[in-house]
Amino acid sequence: SWQEKSEDLGRTARTAKQHCDHNERKLADLGDKKKRKTRYLESKFHDLSRASACIQQNRHLFKGEVIGPIALEVNAADDFHATVLSMIIPRWLRCCFVVETAEDHTALTRLINDNKFEVQCVSIPNPSAQ
Repeated sequence: SWQEKSEDLGRTARTAKQHCDHNERKLADLGDKKKRKTRYLESKFHDLSRASACIQQNRHLFKGEVIGPIALEVNAADDFHATVLSMIIPRWLRCCFVVETAEDHTALTRLINDNKFEVQCVSIPNPSAQ
């Protein structure tokens, strides 16, 4: 009947809204985690935020993507695994930025050295770009 179809549609709409609300909360949590991680890293590694801002301001110098710092790209399942990762990943690597080409490596190294940032960069070729 028409009333049953209307009730089914109502239930479907409520379920869809619940899923949307749940996903919005998860997305907000991820943003909060990234902000907390960024603040923590900036408190431990003072040049990180300055280096990140400088890299963003100079995006035009790079042909490919600049990824990093690595510590922001790695996510641990829980506090225990986060502690393990912080113990086994050296400090220089946590603050490291990654580029995909030798030219970008040269440009980023020059930018880091010119600004005397205490961060590093590495070049790892992107397999899909070759």
